[in-house]
Amino acid sequence: SSNYYIKAKIQSNGDLKVKELIVLKGSFNGYERSIDFQNSALSGYNDIDFEHSAIYNSDGIKDVKISAKYLNNVSYNNIDDTDYESFEEVSYANAGDKRKYIYTKRYDGDTYRMYYESRGNKVGFLVEYTLDNAVVMHNDVAELYWQIFTASSDNDTYEDLKVKVYLPGEDDNDTFRFWAHGPLSGEINGIKSYGDYYEGVYATIDELDNDEDLDVRLTFNKNLITDDSALDHTY
Repeated sequence: SSNYYIKAKIQSNGDLKVKELIVLKGSFNGYERSIDFQNSALSGYNDIDFEHSAIYNSDGIKDVKISAKYLNNVSYNNIDDTDYESFEEVSYANAGDKRKYIYTKRYDGDTYRMYYESRGNKVGFLVEYTLDNAVVMHNDVAELYWQIFTASSDNDTYEDLKVKVYLPGEDDNDTFRFWAHGPLSGEINGIKSYGDYYEGVYATIDELDNDEDLDVRLTFNKNLITDDSALDHTY
Protein backbone atom coordinates (compact mmCIF):
# COMPACT_ATOMS: atom_id res chain seq x y z
CA SER A 1 0.00 0.00 0.00
CA SER A 2 1.08 3.60 -0.43
CA ASN A 3 0.05 7.11 0.54
CA TYR A 4 0.26 9.74 -2.16
CA TYR A 5 0.08 13.40 -1.20
CA ILE A 6 0.34 16.34 -3.60
CA LYS A 7 0.58 20.05 -2.89
CA ALA A 8 0.66 22.45 -5.84
CA LYS A 9 0.68 26.23 -6.04
CA ILE A 10 -0.14 28.20 -9.17
CA GLN A 11 2.47 30.93 -9.58
CA SER A 12 1.73 34.51 -10.64
CA ASN A 13 3.48 33.82 -13.98
CA GLY A 14 1.29 30.79 -14.82
CA ASP A 15 3.75 28.10 -13.72
CA LEU A 16 2.62 25.32 -11.38
CA LYS A 17 4.97 24.55 -8.49
CA VAL A 18 4.43 20.97 -7.27
CA LYS A 19 5.40 18.83 -4.28
CA GLU A 20 4.61 15.10 -4.33
CA LEU A 21 5.11 12.88 -1.28
CA ILE A 22 4.94 9.14 -1.98
CA VAL A 23 5.05 6.95 1.13
CA LEU A 24 5.92 3.27 0.61
CA LYS A 25 6.23 0.51 3.18
CA GLY A 26 8.18 -2.74 2.72
CA SER A 27 11.42 -3.97 1.21
CA PHE A 28 12.54 -2.22 -1.95
CA ASN A 29 15.48 -0.42 -3.52
CA GLY A 30 13.64 2.70 -4.53
CA TYR A 31 10.81 4.14 -6.55
CA GLU A 32 10.23 5.32 -10.12
CA ARG A 33 7.94 8.20 -11.04
CA SER A 34 7.03 9.28 -14.57
CA ILE A 35 5.83 12.87 -14.75
CA ASP A 36 4.01 14.02 -17.87
CA PHE A 37 4.00 17.68 -18.91
CA GLN A 38 2.08 16.83 -22.08
CA ASN A 39 -1.09 14.77 -22.20
CA SER A 40 -1.12 12.61 -25.34
CA ALA A 41 -4.94 12.67 -25.31
CA LEU A 42 -4.82 16.41 -25.98
CA SER A 43 -3.96 17.16 -29.57
CA GLY A 44 -4.51 19.89 -32.10
CA TYR A 45 -6.10 23.27 -31.58
CA ASN A 46 -9.69 24.35 -32.17
CA ASP A 47 -10.64 27.86 -31.08
CA ILE A 48 -14.31 26.87 -30.77
CA ASP A 49 -13.99 23.69 -28.71
CA PHE A 50 -11.11 23.53 -26.23
CA GLU A 51 -12.19 20.18 -24.74
CA HIS A 52 -9.33 18.07 -26.11
CA SER A 53 -7.03 20.90 -27.14
CA ALA A 54 -3.26 20.79 -26.79
CA ILE A 55 -3.32 24.36 -25.42
CA TYR A 56 -3.52 22.82 -21.93
CA ASN A 57 -0.13 21.12 -22.20
CA SER A 58 2.61 22.86 -20.25
CA ASP A 59 5.96 23.67 -21.84
CA GLY A 60 8.14 21.38 -19.74
CA ILE A 61 9.41 20.36 -16.31
CA LYS A 62 12.00 22.41 -14.43
CA ASP A 63 13.51 22.98 -10.96
CA VAL A 64 13.45 19.29 -10.02
CA LYS A 65 14.51 18.32 -6.48
CA ILE A 66 14.28 14.81 -5.06
CA SER A 67 14.73 13.74 -1.44
CA ALA A 68 13.55 11.07 1.00
CA LYS A 69 13.52 9.97 4.63
CA TYR A 70 12.21 7.19 6.84
CA LEU A 71 8.81 7.87 8.41
CA ASN A 72 6.92 6.48 11.39
CA ASN A 73 3.53 8.15 11.58
CA VAL A 74 2.27 9.34 8.21
CA SER A 75 0.04 12.30 7.41
CA TYR A 76 -0.44 14.86 4.66
CA ASN A 77 1.48 17.38 6.78
CA ASN A 78 4.71 15.41 6.19
CA ILE A 79 4.83 17.06 2.78
CA ASP A 80 6.14 20.24 4.43
CA ASP A 81 8.77 18.56 6.64
CA THR A 82 12.21 20.08 6.20
CA ASP A 83 14.46 17.16 7.16
CA TYR A 84 14.40 15.08 3.96
CA GLU A 85 17.75 13.86 2.63
CA SER A 86 18.61 15.31 -0.79
CA PHE A 87 19.37 13.07 -3.77
CA GLU A 88 22.13 13.42 -6.33
CA GLU A 89 21.48 12.93 -10.05
CA VAL A 90 23.71 10.16 -11.44
CA SER A 91 23.98 8.26 -14.72
CA TYR A 92 24.14 4.85 -13.03
CA ALA A 93 23.20 3.36 -9.64
CA ASN A 94 23.14 -0.03 -7.95
CA ALA A 95 20.47 -1.74 -5.88
CA GLY A 96 21.11 -0.80 -2.27
CA ASP A 97 22.30 2.72 -3.09
CA LYS A 98 20.77 5.68 -1.30
CA ARG A 99 20.05 9.29 -2.18
CA LYS A 100 20.67 8.88 -5.90
CA TYR A 101 18.38 9.24 -8.89
CA ILE A 102 18.55 8.63 -12.63
CA TYR A 103 16.73 10.96 -14.98
CA THR A 104 15.34 9.83 -18.34
CA LYS A 105 13.74 12.25 -20.76
CA ARG A 106 10.66 11.13 -22.71
CA TYR A 107 8.85 12.96 -25.49
CA ASP A 108 5.90 13.86 -23.24
CA GLY A 109 7.59 14.01 -19.85
CA ASP A 110 10.40 12.81 -17.61
CA THR A 111 11.05 9.65 -15.61
CA TYR A 112 12.93 9.66 -12.31
CA ARG A 113 14.29 6.43 -10.83
CA MET A 114 15.10 7.07 -7.17
CA TYR A 115 17.35 4.87 -5.05
CA TYR A 116 16.69 4.66 -1.31
CA GLU A 117 16.91 1.18 0.14
CA SER A 118 14.28 -0.06 2.59
CA ARG A 119 14.07 -3.32 4.48
CA GLY A 120 10.57 -3.22 5.90
CA ASN A 121 10.54 0.49 6.68
CA LYS A 122 8.26 3.30 5.64
CA VAL A 123 10.00 5.69 3.26
CA GLY A 124 8.69 9.04 2.09
CA PHE A 125 9.94 10.10 -1.36
CA LEU A 126 9.57 13.84 -1.86
CA VAL A 127 9.56 14.94 -5.51
CA GLU A 128 9.50 18.68 -6.18
CA TYR A 129 9.24 20.28 -9.63
CA THR A 130 7.65 23.08 -11.60
CA LEU A 131 5.44 22.72 -14.68
CA ASP A 132 6.41 25.56 -16.98
CA ASN A 133 3.56 27.73 -18.30
CA ALA A 134 0.76 25.44 -17.10
CA VAL A 135 -2.01 28.06 -16.94
CA VAL A 136 -4.03 29.06 -20.00
CA MET A 137 -5.25 32.66 -20.22
CA HIS A 138 -8.70 33.15 -21.76
CA ASN A 139 -10.51 36.42 -22.40
CA ASP A 140 -12.54 36.13 -19.22
CA VAL A 141 -10.75 33.65 -16.91
CA ALA A 142 -7.48 31.88 -16.27
CA GLU A 143 -7.61 28.07 -16.41
CA LEU A 144 -5.54 25.15 -15.20
CA TYR A 145 -6.17 21.68 -16.63
CA TRP A 146 -3.68 19.39 -14.90
CA GLN A 147 -3.46 15.71 -15.85
CA ILE A 148 -1.75 14.27 -12.76
CA PHE A 149 -1.90 10.58 -13.68
CA THR A 150 -2.73 8.85 -16.95
CA ALA A 151 -3.63 5.20 -17.41
CA SER A 152 -0.66 4.89 -19.76
CA SER A 153 1.96 6.18 -17.31
CA ASP A 154 2.42 2.83 -15.54
CA ASN A 155 1.64 4.23 -12.11
CA ASP A 156 1.07 1.93 -9.17
CA THR A 157 -2.20 1.52 -7.30
CA TYR A 158 -2.29 4.33 -4.74
CA GLU A 159 -4.28 4.46 -1.54
CA ASP A 160 -5.07 7.57 0.46
CA LEU A 161 -4.50 10.03 -2.38
CA LYS A 162 -4.84 13.69 -1.39
CA VAL A 163 -4.30 16.61 -3.78
CA LYS A 164 -4.34 20.30 -2.88
CA VAL A 165 -3.99 22.98 -5.56
CA TYR A 166 -3.65 26.58 -4.41
CA LEU A 167 -4.33 29.75 -6.40
CA PRO A 168 -1.75 32.58 -6.50
CA GLY A 169 -4.13 34.53 -4.24
CA GLU A 170 -7.75 34.58 -3.12
CA ASP A 171 -10.52 34.47 -5.70
CA ASP A 172 -13.36 36.73 -4.55
CA ASN A 173 -15.56 36.67 -7.63
CA ASP A 174 -17.68 34.21 -9.59
CA THR A 175 -14.96 33.00 -11.98
CA PHE A 176 -13.81 30.25 -9.59
CA ARG A 177 -15.01 26.82 -10.74
CA PHE A 178 -13.42 23.41 -10.26
CA TRP A 179 -13.73 19.82 -11.45
CA ALA A 180 -11.86 16.55 -11.03
CA HIS A 181 -12.00 13.50 -13.30
CA GLY A 182 -11.03 10.15 -11.83
CA PRO A 183 -12.50 7.32 -9.74
CA LEU A 184 -16.09 7.67 -8.60
CA SER A 185 -14.91 7.19 -5.01
CA GLY A 186 -13.16 10.57 -5.07
CA GLU A 187 -14.43 13.99 -4.20
CA ILE A 188 -13.23 17.56 -4.69
CA ASN A 189 -14.03 20.65 -2.65
CA GLY A 190 -12.96 24.26 -2.54
CA ILE A 191 -10.51 25.48 0.09
CA LYS A 192 -11.75 28.69 1.70
CA SER A 193 -9.66 31.35 3.38
CA TYR A 194 -10.55 33.16 6.59
CA GLY A 195 -12.22 35.85 4.54
CA ASP A 196 -14.56 33.25 3.05
CA TYR A 197 -12.94 33.59 -0.36
CA TYR A 198 -11.54 30.61 -2.26
CA GLU A 199 -7.81 29.96 -2.21
CA GLY A 200 -7.69 26.52 -3.86
CA VAL A 201 -9.17 23.03 -4.19
CA TYR A 202 -8.77 19.80 -2.22
CA ALA A 203 -9.34 16.41 -3.86
CA THR A 204 -9.37 13.11 -1.95
CA ILE A 205 -9.45 9.58 -3.38
CA ASP A 206 -9.46 6.37 -1.36
CA GLU A 207 -7.82 4.35 -4.11
CA LEU A 208 -6.50 5.04 -7.60
CA ASP A 209 -5.84 1.95 -9.70
CA ASN A 210 -3.00 1.86 -12.21
CA ASP A 211 -5.39 1.91 -15.17
CA GLU A 212 -7.21 5.07 -14.07
CA ASP A 213 -6.68 8.71 -14.99
CA LEU A 214 -6.77 11.62 -12.60
CA ASP A 215 -6.96 15.27 -13.54
CA VAL A 216 -7.89 18.50 -11.80
CA ARG A 217 -9.35 21.42 -13.71
CA LEU A 218 -10.18 24.87 -12.42
CA THR A 219 -10.91 28.39 -13.61
CA PHE A 220 -10.17 31.50 -11.61
CA ASN A 221 -9.79 35.27 -11.73
CA LYS A 222 -7.24 36.07 -14.44
CA ASN A 223 -6.09 39.12 -12.45
CA LEU A 224 -4.29 36.70 -10.12
CA ILE A 225 -1.82 36.04 -12.96
CA THR A 226 0.21 39.25 -12.76
CA ASP A 227 3.35 38.33 -14.69
CA ASP A 228 3.22 39.40 -18.35
CA SER A 229 5.12 36.27 -19.43
CA ALA A 230 1.89 34.29 -18.96
CA LEU A 231 0.30 36.27 -21.78
CA ASP A 232 2.21 34.07 -24.23
CA HIS A 233 -0.28 31.35 -23.27
CA THR A 234 -3.41 33.30 -24.22
CA TYR A 235 -6.32 31.81 -26.19
